[in-house]
Formats: sequence, structure tokens, C-alpha cells
Amino acid sequence: MKYEIKEQQLIIYLQGEINSSTADSVERDIDLHLQGQEIKSVVLDMTELVYMSSAGIRIVMKLKQRYDDLTLNNVPNGVYEVLHMVGITNFIKTNKLEK
Repeated sequence: MKYEIKEQQLIIYLQGEINSSTADSVERDIDLHLQGQEIKSVVLDMTELVYMSSAGIRIVMKLKQRYDDLTLNNVPNGVYEVLHMVGITNFIKTNKLEK
């Protein structure tokens, strides 16, 4: 994963798959980048995300609890459909990947 901080906004570039095998590592990595930072908003850029299971959705929900200003950017269609089906798109700013 790549990270970028701009004006108290953390941008996290998710890649590959987030599933039960990878979620703990992803969550630890995100937490590590949040420690000691004055972050007011978080953007998850999903341009290079291929798959997200319920374990990935759990990470999104934990981030939403910590940061009211959370945006999901460039969400691939397959991932968007799952997020929409479980209702996340109703309360988290979500922008589909335009291809």
C-alpha cells in the first residue's frame, strides 16, 4: 500500500485483495500510518483494489468510526456493488471508478 498525507488528510491507496488472509496486515499497516498524525480526514483510493471481503468492509467501518470524514474513491464496479448491497454507500461518500 501507498500512503500520502496532504493538509491533515491521509490518502491510502489500496491494492490487490483485502480478505480474511490479508485484512489483519492491512489494518495494522493503516494503524501504523495513523499513529502520531494529526489526521482530520481519510480517503481510501481503491483504483488498484481487485476484491474486498467482509474483512475489508470491517476495516472501512472501523475507519468510519474514527474519522467522520471518510471517502471511498475510485471504487471498482464489483466492490461498489458489494458496498452498495450492504448499505455502506448510504453513509460513506463513495465514488465509483470511471473507466
